[in-house]
Amino acid sequence: MELPEIEAIARTLNAKLCRRNVKGIRLASKILLRGASGKHLLDELSGKSLKRVERFARYIVMCFEGGNALALYLASGGQMLLYLGEKAPASLSARLDFGNIILALRSQGGSSYLILIKEREIEELPVSRSGGLDPLGRDYSWPAFSFALAKQKGRIKERLLSGGLVFGLGSLYCDEALFRARIDPGRKIERTSLDERKDLFHCIRDLTTEAVEAYGILELAPKQKMSWTFPFPLYVYRRRSAACLKCKTKIKGIKLGRQYAYYCPYCQK
Repeated sequence: MELPEIEAIARTLNAKLCRRNVKGIRLASKILLRGASGKHLLDELSGKSLKRVERFARYIVMCFEGGNALALYLASGGQMLLYLGEKAPASLSARLDFGNIILALRSQGGSSYLILIKEREIEELPVSRSGGLDPLGRDYSWPAFSFALAKQKGRIKERLLSGGLVFGLGSLYCDEALFRARIDPGRKIERTSLDERKDLFHCIRDLTTEAVEAYGILELAPKQKMSWTFPFPLYVYRRRSAACLKCKTKIKGIKLGRQYAYYCPYCQK
C-alpha cells in the first residue's frame, strides 16, 4: 500500500472514530501485537476515548486519552474495514469495538502488525532504514530533496522506488511523477538538470497531495472492493501501447530492475 492511501485511511478513521470509547478488543493471533500481551492491550485501552488518528511514516497511529497510542503497520494486501451496526466475522485479524462501529483489520500473509506505545514515543517507531523523505511530511523541502538526490546514482525510477530518496511511493506514483516532470524513467540521475530536479520535486509533492485530497473520506465498507483505483486519470501507468493523453504517441513499457516503467517517448526525454 502506497503512502497516499495510508494517509487517506488515517484521515478517514480520524473523521469517523474520534471521541468514541473502546468497548472491546479481539486479536486472532498473538503475533499480530508486538511489545505487549492482548490482556495488557485491553487493560490499557478499554473504556478510553480515541483523541485522534494520524499517520507517522507508514504507520496509522491511534492516540487515546491517558497517553497511550496504538500504531498499525498496514502491509501490502492488508485492509482496514468499518462495520457500522453490523456483526464483524470472527475470522478477522483484529477488531476494536467502538460501540456501534467496529474497526477491523484483515491481514494477509501475517506482515501487518500492531504496536502499543506511549503517545510521546510515536517518533521512535521503527521505520525503514532507507532514510528517504516523506513526500507528504513537513521535512519534504527542496533543499532536503536536492541534497538527497545528489547522493543518488543510477536510473531515476529505480532510485525513487528504493526509498532512499523518498519513501512510500510505488511504481504508479513514480511513473506518473516522472511523466509530469517530463523525465525518462530510465535516465540516470547524473544526467538530469537542476530545473528537471526541481520539477520532479514539485511533481512528487503535488501528485501525492492531489491523490490524498481526491480519495477524501473513504467508506472502508466490508463489502467494498478495496482496489485503490487511482482517483483521477493516469497518463502512463499500465497504459502500454495506448495513446498518450497529451501528444497521442504510443506509451511504452520497459523492464527496469524488478519493475516495469511506463512512459511516453515523446513527452519524456
